[in-house]
Amino acid sequence: MKTLGTVSDKYPKGSAEDEALRIAAVALLYVQDIDKLSHPN
Repeated sequence: MKTLGTVSDKYPKGSAEDEALRIAAVALLYVQDIDKLSHPN
């Protein structure tokens, strides 16, 4: 997640690259949440 933020900082807000990185970040959060749901503590 931190890496996506660092890479995103190199692109202007609203650019295609920025939007793609935002989508990737949301997808990563989704995968992490699904993993937590399927493997509760």
